[in-house]
Amino acid sequence: MNYSNQVDILYFLNNENAIVIRKSEDFPNYYTYSDIDIITLSPDKLIMNLWNKFNKKYRGLGFHMDQVKTTKHCHIDIYPPKASRLDLRFDVINSFEEFYSFGMDKKFFGDVFLRAKDIVINNRGSVRVPDSDDETIIRYFEYLKNPHKKKHQKYVVEHCTPGFIKRLDEMGVKHGTI
Repeated sequence: MNYSNQVDILYFLNNENAIVIRKSEDFPNYYTYSDIDIITLSPDKLIMNLWNKFNKKYRGLGFHMDQVKTTKHCHIDIYPPKASRLDLRFDVINSFEEFYSFGMDKKFFGDVFLRAKDIVINNRGSVRVPDSDDETIIRYFEYLKNPHKKKHQKYVVEHCTPGFIKRLDEMGVKHGTI
């Protein structure tokens, strides 16, 4: 299957106060109907910036963008010219509330921002990502919430470190075999 890559993800996310979570190994390449999960402390500002960047570069090319906003996140959907099928979705997330019932500490969301790092992609731009243990924790909770998402289970198994276990212990999360 070939990448779509009709939208330059780095153009949208370079220099934004946001963190890409659950990033695919092929990032910033993507397939049609892909979504990019982004956490931010300032969702309204990020959404406005995404709209401004879209209008500047893509609207004149015939692309269109839709927005669906709830209290916990916002979907920014981008469609290529004359297409009815979604090409790319930015899922802007402003809370990990969906994971609290599984034991995630409420302060973890802010902690991810304190420990995040910038990575440069192909000398074209940079994005922020969680440190490796935080990424593993996010995927661990995603798997607890959605056990059918085996890719997250696989990721946790492959990236389980003493730091990951320590952070779970600090949250008081009971963990067993995954």
